[in-house]
Formats: sequence, C-alpha cells, structure tokens
Amino acid sequence: MRYGWEPGQVRIVNQPPPAGVVDAAPIPEELVLASRAWFATLAVHLALGDADAFAMPDDLADYWIHGEGAAKVRWCTEGAFERARRALREHVPAPMLDGTVANLYKRACGKWPGQDRD
Repeated sequence: MRYGWEPGQVRIVNQPPPAGVVDAAPIPEELVLASRAWFATLAVHLALGDADAFAMPDDLADYWIHGEGAAKVRWCTEGAFERARRALREHVPAPMLDGTVANLYKRACGKWPGQDRD
C-alpha cells in the first residue's frame, strides 16, 4: 500500500484515487488526542500572553510535515494548501485553520503559500 500520488499524476475532483493509493490514512489516535489537548490549552495561553503557546508540538508537526500527514498533503505541489486544510479541518479550530496550515506549509516548503504568485 502506498500513500499519496506520484509526481505528474493529476487527480480529477470527485473521482476515487488510483488503485493501490490510500488517499486518507487514519491519523493515529495518540496524535488526535495530542492535537485536542494542544488546542484545549491554547486559549488559556493566549489569554496569558504566552507567545510559545503557538508552537505546534513536535510530534504533531513531524506527522504533518514529514510523516503520513505529509503524504496526504503532498507539500510543495499544486493544491497542497487546500489538501492540508481538508486534512486538518476536523482537528484545528476554524479561526486557526488557515494560519496553522500556512505555518506548516512554510516549514515544509521553505516559503509561504502563494509566495510565488505575482
């Protein structure tokens, strides 16, 4: 079983992924619980003015930047930002979704989303 898409493949919306490709592997339960705990305490840190509260825990960041989450998103390719939004929207509060995805994009690709546009 392989995750993601091969370079050069084009996905047509509303079509299933090619045979043998898993489009959305389940996120390990311990990472789901870690993300919930992170967001549950974030409001308290924000109220206290703790700037370090914005840092995503390393295990979550590794999952989304280098692990199975990265295979779902396929960073640095066309549509990566939207794929990341779809993958993260059930785990990240709506007001923080775009910023979280943008920060992950920057860490994965070394540039901000849309930075190459004129």
